[in-house]
Amino acid sequence: MTTVSDHIACSRTSRRTRRVLAFASLALVGLGPTACDNDVRDDPIERFRQSLPSDETLALDVPGEEDLETSELPLETIEAPLIGEPSAMRMITRTVRRSMHQLIANVTDSFALLTNGPPTLRTANGAVWRVRLRAEGSERALVMRRSESSFEYSVWARDFGATQWRFILFGRVFPGRDGDARGAMWIDLDNDRFPRSQGKAAVLWSVIDDARAVDVTLYDGTSDDAAVDRMTRNYSYQDSLEGGRLAFDAGDIDVHITPDHRERERVRVFTRWNGERAFRSDYSARGVEVHDDGYRILIGSECWQAPDASITFESRIGLPLSGASAVTLFERGQRQTCAFQVEEPPIVAQPGAAPSAPSQPAELEEMEGR
Repeated sequence: MTTVSDHIACSRTSRRTRRVLAFASLALVGLGPTACDNDVRDDPIERFRQSLPSDETLALDVPGEEDLETSELPLETIEAPLIGEPSAMRMITRTVRRSMHQLIANVTDSFALLTNGPPTLRTANGAVWRVRLRAEGSERALVMRRSESSFEYSVWARDFGATQWRFILFGRVFPGRDGDARGAMWIDLDNDRFPRSQGKAAVLWSVIDDARAVDVTLYDGTSDDAAVDRMTRNYSYQDSLEGGRLAFDAGDIDVHITPDHRERERVRVFTRWNGERAFRSDYSARGVEVHDDGYRILIGSECWQAPDASITFESRIGLPLSGASAVTLFERGQRQTCAFQVEEPPIVAQPGAAPSAPSQPAELEEMEGR
């Protein structure tokens, strides 16, 4: 008989949440270990379901975000606020996190919808799920192939009446023990159900013990080969009980304080936090106006704490074009209040070539004949 504790232990919640809920359930009813662990281990379909990345797995969460008021602050301007004011870097970080969360949630929602029921087709090497979306006038299919240590999967879509499937995403997941997993996904945003989405996204992720890491490369849709680098964004996230970080490429934005500076500079941001939810954000900017001022790079920093994100220290440093020592342009507040004492300009990896879509799997044709 399946009990409440079975459902809790088998649900796709976080490792910490499962441990707490399962312990509470066992304390109440005095039950032993649940049967679902063996079911998941023995049944490849269930093991695949449990190892798929969830919204919770891929979210670029920043601690204390729930304590801040919602803001629609765009990635337009980074200006140094005054000591005590809410951190502009904090708001920019959560704005980026919110937009990435929305993009990734569209993918994970599709996983939950497709694998909610039994497979439409079981093969010797995997399975196929197929769902008709009447409100959208389309259908989707998820094709899974398993090997000894991993699952390969792809998602396809087509409008009602169409014969050709279009590619949505391809992924591979390597499940571990007790909810641990790592994997990769390649997503074609041009073919999803949101017409304003464009481009491609590559996602690498892992959940190992109590540490989680997510790396996203977002290739914005453009037909101009010369603009591919400018249109591409990178996001690197890590979090554990000891603290975490979110580094990202914010693109070309205005970082200058005086209003007559109109040139946009390429900006990268690095936000760090420790186990006590104390934060430091550093950004690096390089471009035409920075060079005209005689610097290779400008590095701006803010130190702040949740819940109000009020700044305790801020500074701006210029690295001269001549290669001379760094120049402090301004510094306010108490440096010793920073959780991290040293500036650390973000290093965001340059993206490689965008992968091409895979060919349509034979399982989709096999499914049509049944």
